[in-house]
Amino acid sequence: MFFYLKKLLIITLFLSFSFKVFGNEPVAYLDIDFIFNNTNIGKKVILNLNEENKQNLLELNKKQEILKKEEKDLINKKKLITDNQFKKELSQLNQNIQLFRNKKDELVKKFEKKKNSEIQSFFKKITPILKKYMNENSINMIIDKKNVLMATDTLDITEDIYNLINSELN
Repeated sequence: MFFYLKKLLIITLFLSFSFKVFGNEPVAYLDIDFIFNNTNIGKKVILNLNEENKQNLLELNKKQEILKKEEKDLINKKKLITDNQFKKELSQLNQNIQLFRNKKDELVKKFEKKKNSEIQSFFKKITPILKKYMNENSINMIIDKKNVLMATDTLDITEDIYNLINSELN
């Protein structure tokens, strides 16, 4: 009961104060996902990452098929070989599976590292363009569109930035 009264009191206090917001700062918003997915340089990054991911998946699928085949062969040979021989081959198969898992984890980490590096490189390349646009248009802040609850369309600079990036970065 005391908790609810305390909560009600805090809410009442916050609502009783009048807050003035001074919005004289020039602000614009930008759909950075659209810029990344649709500019020429962003498309190149995505294409390179998708190609590398596809190669990694092909390599992993080939190794996985080989391991499955080895497993089937071992199961088929189980009754034909001695228990000791079966245990040895099973142990070898388990080692190969563990090596496969380690290789897979290594490839995933390597891909994530490259992906992060490529995205950072993309942003490093477009940052000077954004700064130049901000200076030319007297904008003090650019906000990502997904963080904007509501704003007029005149504050959306996505199309302008898209055109600038495509013209300046080929």
